[in-house]
Amino acid sequence: MAATLKKYSANEEVFKQGVRGEWAGVIRQGSVEVYIEQKDGERLVLAELGKGEVFGELAILSADDKRSATIRAKEYTEIMQVTRKDVNMMLGKSPPIMRAIVISLIRRMQRMLQEKTN
Repeated sequence: MAATLKKYSANEEVFKQGVRGEWAGVIRQGSVEVYIEQKDGERLVLAELGKGEVFGELAILSADDKRSATIRAKEYTEIMQVTRKDVNMMLGKSPPIMRAIVISLIRRMQRMLQEKTN
C-alpha cells in the first residue's frame, strides 16, 4: 500500500461534499474542519480534526461513494492519502470477521450522520 503526502494551505478545500470519494486521509500535521452544507445554505460544522485523525473513510468503504461532508484545512496541513483500491486490497486480505466489523462500523456512522443532518 502506498500513501501519498498532500499539502494544503490554510482555508484550502481538501474535498467537497457530494463528489465521488477516491481516497481517505490521515492528518500528519495541522487540522481540518468537517462541515456540511444544509438545505438552507448554512454550514453545519460536524467536527474539527487534528494530527493522527482519519477522515474520508465513509466514501471509500460504503456503497454510496459520495463525500458526506466538505473538508477544509484550518491551517497549513499535511495529509497522507490512501486510495480506495489500496484500502479494498487490504480489507480483502483481512479475516472475514474484520471485514464484517468494518462494514458494521461504516453503516453505524452513516446512520448517525443521517440522524444529525435531518
